[in-house]
Amino acid sequence: MTAETIRSALKMDPFRPFAINTMDGRSTRVDRPEMLTCPGVDVVRVDLGDGHTQTIALDSIVSLSFRAPRR
Repeated sequence: MTAETIRSALKMDPFRPFAINTMDGRSTRVDRPEMLTCPGVDVVRVDLGDGHTQTIALDSIVSLSFRAPRR
């Protein structure tokens, strides 16, 4: 996964919530674009709320799963 792929998902208009799926089977939800930052070219940082963040290496991300749009 590249940082540009993640940035493109964040720029969708309208934004579509998605999950970041990693090689170890974990899934991290991104419900709002401001929850996720790409501070460099090798990691993303997800704000989980309550002052907690998760840093994920881009090379461990296998896919992004987008939720179906609401009708």
